[in-house]
Amino acid sequence: MNKRAAEETVIVHGARAVGAMLAEGRARRIWTDEKKRSRTSEILRRARQNGVPILPAQKRTPQGISAEAAPPPAVWKTLLALPKKPPLVVLDGVTDPRNLGAVMRAARAFSAAGVVTGGRRNAPLSAAAVKASSGAAAFLPVYRPANLRRALLELRAAGWFLAGADENAKLSVASAELPPPVCWVFGGESGMRRLTMETCDVLARIPSAEGDAGCLNVAAACAVCLALGAQNRLPE
Repeated sequence: MNKRAAEETVIVHGARAVGAMLAEGRARRIWTDEKKRSRTSEILRRARQNGVPILPAQKRTPQGISAEAAPPPAVWKTLLALPKKPPLVVLDGVTDPRNLGAVMRAARAFSAAGVVTGGRRNAPLSAAAVKASSGAAAFLPVYRPANLRRALLELRAAGWFLAGADENAKLSVASAELPPPVCWVFGGESGMRRLTMETCDVLARIPSAEGDAGCLNVAAACAVCLALGAQNRLPE
């Protein structure tokens, strides 16, 4: 479940992020602004020691340095064995890479453990997804189980409560009992598959002042649900 396509990479900017990629052994190459090398000399020294290619930036580089790196490791068994269970996000059928990236951004903002995308009906971690994640792709693992229903059952067995976000659900997320840790499950552009919905412990809709939150895209819905978990409250 932790296999990544060879072409998947993330781009990070700034000395702190590039330094983190070097420390984790994930940096593949570095671009640097010649005019700002004095500010990044220590990072460049470490890159040379590690055999990471250093290239001149073709255009202005934020904070004088950027890096191409491998995505964070996504080891399924390691996720299941986490002693403390942070929130988790599962996507079923999110095919637009920009939506994937936006979900990753929301997930990282609320300290989620990662994003799970199952099967072939999901967007890859492409350049568009990485860009839309606004840096989250460099730090948030994306898990790719071959069978999403089996993965959900394993998550439940490991201690997560499976809450499916469904705009047609009778129950509101404001009144639903959601025992932590919660694994939020979201459908893509065509909605959640029936088998995925049936595997969830509960289905709940997001209430809104207009009485219908169906206009929210998957990233916005993800942010609302994770914020609910963080604050443990949402107005009826």
